[in-house]
Amino acid sequence: MGLEERDAALAPESIDCSGAWLFWSEPPEAAFVELLGKMGQLEPVVVAREQGRFLLVSGYKRVLACRELQRPVRFRTISGNDLLKGRMYLHLNLHRSITGSSLIRAARFFQAVSDSDGQTGVEPEFEGLVPKKMLAALRHWLSLDSFWEEALHAGRVPFEAGPILASLKISDRQACKPFFKELSWSWNKARNFLNHLLESAKRDGLHLADLIQEEQFADILQKELSPNDCQKALLQRSTGIRYPVLSRLEQSFQAVQADCLENSRWRMLPEQHFETNGFILQTKISSQRDLERSLQQLQKLCSEDAFAPIRHWRQDHLD
Repeated sequence: MGLEERDAALAPESIDCSGAWLFWSEPPEAAFVELLGKMGQLEPVVVAREQGRFLLVSGYKRVLACRELQRPVRFRTISGNDLLKGRMYLHLNLHRSITGSSLIRAARFFQAVSDSDGQTGVEPEFEGLVPKKMLAALRHWLSLDSFWEEALHAGRVPFEAGPILASLKISDRQACKPFFKELSWSWNKARNFLNHLLESAKRDGLHLADLIQEEQFADILQKELSPNDCQKALLQRSTGIRYPVLSRLEQSFQAVQADCLENSRWRMLPEQHFETNGFILQTKISSQRDLERSLQQLQKLCSEDAFAPIRHWRQDHLD
């Protein structure tokens, strides 16, 4: 690939910005256009001249900003095939924060051009540029169907979940799709949900798809719940199936403490998920007045022995 040293200028409309190697292209923000208008174009864009056309290789925002400002675009030319264009675009845009979603977009381009050139593998394109953990997850993502990539780009499934999803049988992965069709999952919640299902299915000798059907997870999706409440209900059910004894303890204790501390600023939580027989008493303080009111309520709770039902519950279930 050769790079000319001399800068020149082109009308922005004459530059073709449709190249597949522009896998991270985004329109310029208003502030970017305003700054370019004030400061001028400080860096030339890179183009390739092929068959009388100028193909943009890097500088998408600058070209669109110049179009809006109706000013010529300073450019430099390179020569090379699509694979080399993609490599130059990648290295000229390493100032970006590479996310799982953007890594997939880039990988799909290199996968396509590598296949057409008779080469295999895309990971070498990113070695030393992204963390090894991301590269390991990328291998799994490239084996998944388009549904999961669309969910990833939409923020419904975290990039870190790729290895778990890829480990599932096709039928089990298909059964998981409804939970990621509309709900947006953090990595921690997605990991807990999927692992609870997997561990429960393995324990009971079931396929994951059969467990999902038997435990009627689809019923939760059909209820008129907010996204947060729906996700919370799914997590509660998956946790209850994975840890039935613990879940029954939590539900029982929650009912007792809610009754004892009704209309109070105080809440009681089990210490280390009932691994000890201790409890944590907590409240939220935002001002001196909150502190005073909380102390008054605590004194009243103690004088009325409001914690007696909790002590009895502990003796019956933990001691």
